Amino acid sequence: MTVVESVNRPSRRPPTLAARDIWTDPLPAAGARQAHIRDGIVRCVAEGRLRPGARLPSSRDAATWLGVSRLTVVMAYEQLAMTGLLVFRRGAGSYVAKNAGRMERENDYKFQNVG
Repeated sequence: MTVVESVNRPSRRPPTLAARDIWTDPLPAAGARQAHIRDGIVRCVAEGRLRPGARLPSSRDAATWLGVSRLTVVMAYEQLAMTGLLVFRRGAGSYVAKNAGRMERENDYKFQNVG
């Protein structure tokens, strides 16, 4: 394979939706930041903007865009993974679960009394 072929070869990794495309609303001043992050992802899945298998922004990129600590984003991602909406691939990132397309409504992944 030549250099040109390797540059023009399509990537096997699905494109990542940018943080600005997921979180368009301003972040709350304090307290409900994890919930805001989770709700933004759930809303994108429910609206079809994040499809099953889609790669999420890295926790570092999302934290930078939102102006929060990386731990806040990591905890939100982990909570969504516990519901089955996200999956982690070691060294490759966070992805929307393949079965997320079966989500009937946005409320299926709402959290109460969490973060």
